[in-house]
Amino acid sequence: MKRTEYIWLENKSNLRIYASAGIGENNGGMKIHPDTTMPNNEPFKREIEVQNKEILVSSPSIASLFKQTLSNKYLSVYIFNADSLDELGWEGIRDKNMVLKRYDLSLDDLKRSDFTITYP
Repeated sequence: MKRTEYIWLENKSNLRIYASAGIGENNGGMKIHPDTTMPNNEPFKREIEVQNKEILVSSPSIASLFKQTLSNKYLSVYIFNADSLDELGWEGIRDKNMVLKRYDLSLDDLKRSDFTITYP
């Protein structure tokens, strides 16, 4: 049986949000830390309803993901207001840098939080 590990995002706000993990533009994600520029193409994002919890990242091994893809550095997670993104589109969000929150998390950070990121 193939094992899968998850990084969860819990939305404890009163906003519907989109979350995007910085696993690199080539993988349909945001750019890898420490690059702070937003990509031209809209990244893959996960919609998370108000007071809900969803899987943000799945991998056979989160530790391997950090070692191979992220070079043992940080996973950047970007949170956007879903209503604003739906209304303005990616270009509007990117041009105005409308990020609600950015997390730069190490593997140890995620272990301490039991692989759950809580917004806000």
